[in-house]
Amino acid sequence: MTDKNQVKIVKFIKGTLGGAFDQAITTIPGVNIVWGAIKGGVSAIRSERALDFIDYFQSNFEESDLSDEEFVDVLGNAFEEFLRQRDVHKRDLIKKILLAFKQSKNKRNFEAERMFQLLNLLSNNQINDLASLSSFGVFLPPSEEDFMAERIENFSFFKMIGLVNPKPVNKNPNYQLTQFGKDFALALKIKL
Repeated sequence: MTDKNQVKIVKFIKGTLGGAFDQAITTIPGVNIVWGAIKGGVSAIRSERALDFIDYFQSNFEESDLSDEEFVDVLGNAFEEFLRQRDVHKRDLIKKILLAFKQSKNKRNFEAERMFQLLNLLSNNQINDLASLSSFGVFLPPSEEDFMAERIENFSFFKMIGLVNPKPVNKNPNYQLTQFGKDFALALKIKL
């Protein structure tokens, strides 16, 4: 990556970390003192995350990717989500979504923003359930009562957010990934 593009990325990071929010919050009496104390710690953590994201970008993307306006939009969203995300596993999944977007032949219909939002909604247990579903294509929850109750709740949530459709088999709940569910699982590099 050239120095020119590294400068672009650094400017992008500074714009994301600073900006209107910082200016607005420092004008509120009392809050400005607390914000100053918090910002010192937050900046250090987020700076570390930003450097991790830049290393990933430099290893997996090329200068020419920055000439694609759609890619730059998704890159900006991915970067903001990456900085905010506390969970290391989910930060890795954000990277995978960005890479899947780059590799997509149909970027216009690739729902990267929806995928980022879903990561915030899903727990790691739910992501594991999604992995079990996508490994088999169809998932029939086992009959163990405690396990089944939690899984049925997860799959009801998956249905609500458009990841699965119920397919009754012998009057038992059975779930199949929707097209978006398949796209999401593929972006996360979960086997299908």
